Formats: sequence, C-alpha cells, structure tokens
Amino acid sequence: MGTHYTTILREKNVNGTDVEEEIEIEVEYTAHRAHRGMRDSLGGKAGAGPPLEPDEDAYVEIDEVFDKDGIDIELTIQEHERILEEIEDGLADSAID
Repeated sequence: MGTHYTTILREKNVNGTDVEEEIEIEVEYTAHRAHRGMRDSLGGKAGAGPPLEPDEDAYVEIDEVFDKDGIDIELTIQEHERILEEIEDGLADSAID
C-alpha cells in the first residue's frame, strides 16, 4: 500500500459564479505486481508447457481518497485515470532508479 499526494481542480459556486478551486488530496493505493499464470509441464519439466491460467499484468488500485481535512473525495472518471497514470509513472520511475 502506498500514498500519493496531488491536486485536482473542482468547480465551486461562489456568489452565483462558478469558479475553479484547486483541492489538495491524499490518495491511498495498492500496487499489484505482475503474476505469471500456472504452466503445465513439458517433457517432465514443471512450468515449461502451455499456460493453464493467464498471466496477470501489474496494476494499481486506488483504495481511498481524502482532502486535506480527511474527508472522503469521490473522483470523476477523468480524475481517476489521471491519478492512476501519475502513480504508475512514479512507480516506474522508482523501479528504474
């Protein structure tokens, strides 16, 4: 489980006018490693044969999102996708280092 800090822009009505407000958020996520599916044996060698189950790619799952006051935030689809990309890019960068 990890934590990612970022900001999102939200529209807010102030005195009858919609204005954009930047909100600082904390995203708790779980990063799942790639997993090789089970393989059948081939010529007596275990795992060398055809797949018995599919391989699973690595992926990130957002668990919870909070604002700076600890209140749960519901992300839009676009916000969710952007934040997942930020997290995945950060994890890829740290794996390279």
